[in-house]
Amino acid sequence: MQSFDMRCFIVLLVILSGASTVLAADAEMAKHITVPAGWKGEQITLPPSFAREMQFKGTEEARFSPGMFQEKSDTFFSYFFVFKIDPG
Repeated sequence: MQSFDMRCFIVLLVILSGASTVLAADAEMAKHITVPAGWKGEQITLPPSFAREMQFKGTEEARFSPGMFQEKSDTFFSYFFVFKIDPG
């Protein structure tokens, strides 16, 4: 049963990775991301320092709500990210 769970996890990871790659295919997209007022952002190089085994190279654009780390906020833990994957 445990190997089935691992296979489901791997399939889900591949699907999500593929979706992220498709969404970030246009290099101009990250420049045109609009977010509500007060949201902050960051850009990191892939692979990130905490996941050097990641096979992707490129950048991650992330945006965080004003209440991201405030447990009582309506926007607690609200964020999104887009990967721009370098081909090859």
